Amino acid sequence: SFNRGQRDSLSQQFKERAIEALHKFKIWEKLEDLKINGWLDKVNFDNNENPLQIVLREAGVNNRGDRLMVIGTLSFILNLNERNIIKWSVEEIKNGKIKEVYKQLDNIPYIGDKLASFYIRDVVDLYELEPFISSDDLIFTQPIDTWVRQICSKLGIISEKFLTKQNLSKSELLEIKQAIIRTCERLKVSPIKFNQGAWYIGFYGIDFTK
Repeated sequence: SFNRGQRDSLSQQFKERAIEALHKFKIWEKLEDLKINGWLDKVNFDNNENPLQIVLREAGVNNRGDRLMVIGTLSFILNLNERNIIKWSVEEIKNGKIKEVYKQLDNIPYIGDKLASFYIRDVVDLYELEPFISSDDLIFTQPIDTWVRQICSKLGIISEKFLTKQNLSKSELLEIKQAIIRTCERLKVSPIKFNQGAWYIGFYGIDFTK
């Protein structure tokens, strides 16, 4: 979740610092007390006495957004059965509640559409959940980033106008997702596998035209 526009090396560094700090803090022993005392609430996030803020700052997690994301994620996990986000996601998707999974993840500070969709896409793939997803709900498995846009444009799935904008609106993102799904359904290709492949090809600069 730290990979949100930062360099991969920097994201990895922040992630390792945060995890090490939370282990030293013995987060799982203190999580209930933190919730009772309001330290997992967004309104108390910037309070200088917030122990999670203190431990993350001391560990060198300097970006406020990263710290807010960590605390928001802990607050979210605390309300899940067994505090297991994977198990919860799989059960919800099997029960036809993929939209609810997306909404809950998107609601965590600094997660957003792309990260929520990346996570859902790969959970669906790893646990072979695609048969449980309706055609309309496949949009929640389609993260759209620069690489996916570039490959879709080269294949003629979307127009070049989507490549020139830095930040796409929700309606534009939806338009791209629906175009991918329609094309994959017409060609009898898994939209999830296509999205993964498009990202891989784009990220590693593979020439697929040969």
